[in-house]
Amino acid sequence: MEEIKPSHKAFWAVTKALKTEPKTPIPPLKKPDNSEAIDDAEIAECLADSIETQCSHASPPHDIAHISRIEEEVLQKTSLEPKRSGSRLTQRSPNASEIT
Repeated sequence: MEEIKPSHKAFWAVTKALKTEPKTPIPPLKKPDNSEAIDDAEIAECLADSIETQCSHASPPHDIAHISRIEEEVLQKTSLEPKRSGSRLTQRSPNASEIT
């Protein structure tokens, strides 16, 4: 096989073919009003808005009543005061940090 040197025609033919290979165009970014982002500032703003939308929490508002019920249940289960379980009076055993 023939050795290819930088001055060899085959080398330059491949280089030229790679340089002139058609590139897939990237479509322009669209702003919220569907117009195209033209300059760098508009493109940066479009990208920032897109990232913000993707990263923002879209969860529904908190149910305060539900949170209160859960907090009350947790306090009740962690309290040392006697509580009724069925018809018997029971008491939770203290954990190690409560004994000291």
